[in-house]
Amino acid sequence: MQSNSFAIRLLGFLKRKKIAFIYIPMSIYWLLITVGMTIPAEKIIKYSINDKLEHMISQFILAIFVLFFNAFQEKFKIIRKHPFIFVFVFLALYGAVSELIQLFIPDRFCDIYDWLADIIGILTAVILLYPIFGKALKNFNESIKVSDN
Repeated sequence: MQSNSFAIRLLGFLKRKKIAFIYIPMSIYWLLITVGMTIPAEKIIKYSINDKLEHMISQFILAIFVLFFNAFQEKFKIIRKHPFIFVFVFLALYGAVSELIQLFIPDRFCDIYDWLADIIGILTAVILLYPIFGKALKNFNESIKVSDN
């Protein structure tokens, strides 16, 4: 079965425009998440959605950015070869550390259920994107190897 040609074309476009569509938005988004987790609870803007749902959505979006970042970075071939695994492991660790950091923020606390919500958001992104981009990324990276030679 051939890989999805739309996915291959999208990967090519994102690879060519990775700074504008992956690196800069991911950096801004991640900075906002990090700043948000260090703000004391009484200064946080409250939304009407569930706290756990906020965690799942924020990590889902971050996982998408990090997945493409991993797939397009050129320094570590093992990460580029297995971006889905590294997205899950790295962001799960990031979620754990972010919860631990909140122990030191006034009116914030470390909540294992927040971390589990983070993991669910990450897993959801991986599970939804793997069927679409898993084989396409493998083919895309193999075509890069051929063109590099």
